[in-house]
Amino acid sequence: MAEPDEYTFQRYLEAKRTVDDRALHRPTIDRLQAELASRGDGRPVRVLDVGAGTGAMLRRLLDWDVLQGAVDYTGVDAREQAVTTGRHRIEEWAAQHNWGLANEGTRADPFEIDRDGHAVRATLQQGDVFEVIATGEWEPDLIVGCAFLDVVELGEALPRLFGVGADPLVYFPITFDGETIFRPVHDRAIESRMMDAFHATMNEPDRPGGSRTGRRLFDAIPSYGGRLLSAGGSDWVISPEEQEYPADEAYFLHHIIDIVTGAVEEYQPADLDPAQIRQWGQQRHTDVTNAELVYSTHQFDVLAKAWARCHRPESTQASVALSGMLVFSSRNDTASRPLSKGGVASEMSCDCLGEPRLQKFEEKAHIMAWAVGWIRQIGGVQREFYLSVIPPCSKIQYLLLTSE
Repeated sequence: MAEPDEYTFQRYLEAKRTVDDRALHRPTIDRLQAELASRGDGRPVRVLDVGAGTGAMLRRLLDWDVLQGAVDYTGVDAREQAVTTGRHRIEEWAAQHNWGLANEGTRADPFEIDRDGHAVRATLQQGDVFEVIATGEWEPDLIVGCAFLDVVELGEALPRLFGVGADPLVYFPITFDGETIFRPVHDRAIESRMMDAFHATMNEPDRPGGSRTGRRLFDAIPSYGGRLLSAGGSDWVISPEEQEYPADEAYFLHHIIDIVTGAVEEYQPADLDPAQIRQWGQQRHTDVTNAELVYSTHQFDVLAKAWARCHRPESTQASVALSGMLVFSSRNDTASRPLSKGGVASEMSCDCLGEPRLQKFEEKAHIMAWAVGWIRQIGGVQREFYLSVIPPCSKIQYLLLTSE
């Protein structure tokens, strides 16, 4: 396949579906299936898919029997075109797999999908994920974020997602982790500079996410109160088979090359001139056209249980009695302040894997809604508490507490 005349994100999402199918870590999928099957409460499995794209994870989890029985699915994506395409893809998939389907798939008119007594209620909606979940209307049993956490700020995303509902399962497959490989290598020096620059673009201060989010999850999940259940590698590996690529994966490769080339051109690394960047891209497109390119990226799939002691306060403020010591940490230093009876610590800059935030705390007094995201006991003889905050908001959405 020659280089396309145009690229669309919707085609990219659909083209990568077979790539993801091969890559997903099956033991983690099996553990997810077992966790859902063990619920035993007779309710529909409520699924919230963040950064859902075209709804590929819904189709996949149904095809693989991970979602069984009654299912209530909501997929949220920022791109209206992805959502529209996703509704069409679900309609096509249902017809191809002999599922009955009714309605439009919108929030006002959810899909009703059924086969052999297996009933699925499904909605795809456009919107900012964190604005949508901030409405407080969600009580998911499972949160899915495929290829999501590496394009958002981890220190803000995890506490917000962990605060949705009561101890949901959280499944983060295809989380990028810092390795991108193209073969054959035509110029080793240029190849190394291109990959270094591409990864550097992911770590720019004005860009959310990061190039090594996958490995950061193993520390971040327990830091935010989660419990790791299963994890494994989910590397993309694409190679030609009998001088052609399967499905629409040649398009996928062309699109990846276009993404890499564009990102590096915009980044303007000092050790690469624009002509070298363009030449690299042209050569890689030729490799795909000739069915000679092998491409791989390193990624992780992670399944965890969010903190069980999560609740939604009934008012815009909450009270909690704490003792011991509050630990405030920032990117530059860590300050500890003992709390005596009636003690107050206020307007301290603090951080937990995120940006410092203004915040206020009063012992045995109100924790103001705009200030506090969650408080978590991390143990120790002195009963230390680790405190972090969400960005200021007009009302409290979720509060995670440990108290005496």
